[in-house]
Amino acid sequence: MDKKTLTFASIAAIVFALDQITNIIVERAKPSLDLGILSIDYTTNTGAAFSMFQGKNMILTLLSVIVIAAIIYVIFFSKDKGKISKGIVFFSAFLFGGALGNLADRLIYGFVIDFIDFGFWPAFNVADIAITSGVIRILYLLYKE
Repeated sequence: MDKKTLTFASIAAIVFALDQITNIIVERAKPSLDLGILSIDYTTNTGAAFSMFQGKNMILTLLSVIVIAAIIYVIFFSKDKGKISKGIVFFSAFLFGGALGNLADRLIYGFVIDFIDFGFWPAFNVADIAITSGVIRILYLLYKE
């Protein structure tokens, strides 16, 4: 396995594992903890970010599969894969691991488990953090190039 593949697989696996472990803990404990500016509250979401597209679980599941397949194709099978920067590979792994985590939730539970809540922002989870940071950094790196 080359270094790019190992880096991608390792980061994606860590993101996926952190998301699933935290979701399992939250799903079992169903906490409601007020930590000042932040609350840890078990919530479910059948929609996408910001609770858009509520009840569209099948469409969002299909979209997750498409995103995951597109990332695999671009990183490993596209004719330009050798030109992809290490940074884009690195942050694509965040996006991949997060998308896989939310996909697993949709397939296992029929919804995504969210638990990080700032009160003024919709609740989110580890996968959402990885997806958002991955997309922002990829767009930034593409803009720089």
